[in-house]
Amino acid sequence: MSQPITLTQPKRDVQTVETRSGLPTHRRKPAPRFVYVVYPKSWEYHEEHGFLPVLCRLVAQPGCNGVNMRGSLAKPIASAQMKGGTYIDPKDTRLGPYTDYVQYYDTDRGGRWYVDFCAKATVLTSGEIIWNTKESTVEFDKFRAHLRDSGIVPPMLPEIYNWLVKREEEVAKTLLSKAGNNPHIMKEYEAQLDKLNDMSKAFDALQGKKAATPASTPARKTAENLIEG
Repeated sequence: MSQPITLTQPKRDVQTVETRSGLPTHRRKPAPRFVYVVYPKSWEYHEEHGFLPVLCRLVAQPGCNGVNMRGSLAKPIASAQMKGGTYIDPKDTRLGPYTDYVQYYDTDRGGRWYVDFCAKATVLTSGEIIWNTKESTVEFDKFRAHLRDSGIVPPMLPEIYNWLVKREEEVAKTLLSKAGNNPHIMKEYEAQLDKLNDMSKAFDALQGKKAATPASTPARKTAENLIEG
């Protein structure tokens, strides 16, 4: 006859809570691979760094802008260069600390989420991703300044400077026409005049730096993994 038994030590379930790793993809699709190009007219004035190139992102999205089903960026890059764009090769040795500026985070499904080198993310318990845009913007502006100072990006043309100044002068005229007895708008107008003055100084400094910088030898483009996928 069977006898009653007493159980006094339950076994531990070592992993009762599922652990998460990587960026969650249930809210957004992961960002694909990309590279940057800069067009001759793509410049803007920055209060701290002077004139900076504005970067255009070429994304390896199959079926878009000449990207084939393997995700090759060869055709989009060639097309951008035909339009006067400068391809920023992630393997260019002149990039220095910014070499391989295209990086990625793992996702929770084993994929890759491609980001800039300075992108930082916080994943909330709800799965929402919060990107630290303030800190990354500061670092990205330094990257753009490096592209300008290292000669990777061709110097801004005087014609582009004149075009940018003309746009800011139109803003100043509009503010002056609305100022009247409004001290707030008048203050904005004066700030706009200061900006125009700072732009002039920044361009003069840029021209001096351009004259003092020797021509550099282009580096070989070896980022086949980013171009071809």
